[in-house]
Amino acid sequence: MTLKEQQLRALLKEYDFKRTANKNEHNRRKEEIYNKIPKIADIDMKFSKIGLNLVREMLQNPQTDKRQVYEDYTAKLHRDKKQLLAEGGYTIDYLEPLFECSYCEDTGYIGQNQCQCFKKALLSLAYKQSNLGKLLERENFGTFNFNYFSEEIDPQTNTSQLKNMHEIYADVTLFMDNFKKGVYENIIFYGSVGTGKTFLCNCIAHDILNDGFSVLYFTSAQFFNLINDTRFNRDELVEDVKTTLETLYNVDLLILDDLGSEFKTDLTSPDLFNTLNSRHLNQKCTIISTNLRLDDIDEEYSARVSSRIAGNYVKFEFFGNDIRKTKTQYPH
Repeated sequence: MTLKEQQLRALLKEYDFKRTANKNEHNRRKEEIYNKIPKIADIDMKFSKIGLNLVREMLQNPQTDKRQVYEDYTAKLHRDKKQLLAEGGYTIDYLEPLFECSYCEDTGYIGQNQCQCFKKALLSLAYKQSNLGKLLERENFGTFNFNYFSEEIDPQTNTSQLKNMHEIYADVTLFMDNFKKGVYENIIFYGSVGTGKTFLCNCIAHDILNDGFSVLYFTSAQFFNLINDTRFNRDELVEDVKTTLETLYNVDLLILDDLGSEFKTDLTSPDLFNTLNSRHLNQKCTIISTNLRLDDIDEEYSARVSSRIAGNYVKFEFFGNDIRKTKTQYPH
C-alpha cells in the first residue's frame, strides 16, 4: 500500500468516526428534547407520515393535487417545532443533523469528487506525515529570498553565490515541472554548510505536497535510525516493517537531508544503497543533500553508492557565505 493510499484510508476512517460521533450526539439531543418537550416528538412523528399520506392521497384521488396542502402543513410543523424549541430555551437548530462540513455532510465527497474539506484534511495529513509539518509554513518558495546570497565572485568557481543560486533555482523549477509530469529524475545538493541546501529541499517538498503528491523527509540520522528499527523489529512487527520499507521505496519523493552526519556502522552503506537502488528500480524520485564533496561519498560509503549517485543524480554544488549567519545579521 502506497503512502497516499495509507493517508486516504486513515482519513476515511477519521471521517467515518466523525459521522458516527455526530450521529450519536444527534440521537442524544433528540432523546433529551423528546423527554423535556413531548410535543416535539409528536411533531416528528407527523413528519414521518407526511410522505406516505401524500402518496396514498395521490393514488386514491389522482385528479386532485394535494401537494401544496402538504407543503403548507409541513411548513407549519417546522414553525411549531422551532417555537417549542425556543420556548424551551434551545436554539431553533438544536435538532438539525450535525455536520462539520455541510457541503459533503462529512462524507468527504460530493458525488465522485473530493470535497474541499477532505482535500484540505488530506494535505494537512500529508504535511504531518512528511516529517516537515509547520516548518514548511516558514520555508517555501514564497519565503525564498535571493538577497541573502552574495554577489562576490568566488575565485574557485569564477561565479558568485547569487548567480549560482539563480541557476540552481531555475533548474529546480524545471525538475518540479517534470516531476509533476511523471518524469523520473534525482537530485543531489552538495557543498558547504549553511548555503541553502536544506531550505531548498523544504521549498521543493512544500510545492510537491501542495500538488497532491506524497513526500517523506528525513535527516540522515532519522533515516538510518528508522532502517535500524525495522531490522530489530522484523520478527515482532512483520506487517509494520513491510509497510515502512514499502513506503520508503515507493513514496513519490524521498528527501534525505544532511547525508554524512549520521553515526555509521557496517550496515550504513548497504542500507543506503538498498534504498537508493530500490527507488531507482521503482522509478521514484529522490533528493539528497550533503556537506560532503562528491569525491568523499565513495570513501564514506561505497563504490556502489557513489556509482549510483554518479549515474542517476543531477548534481548541484552550493558554495559561498553561510546564509544562516547573514539572516541573523539582516533578518529582513
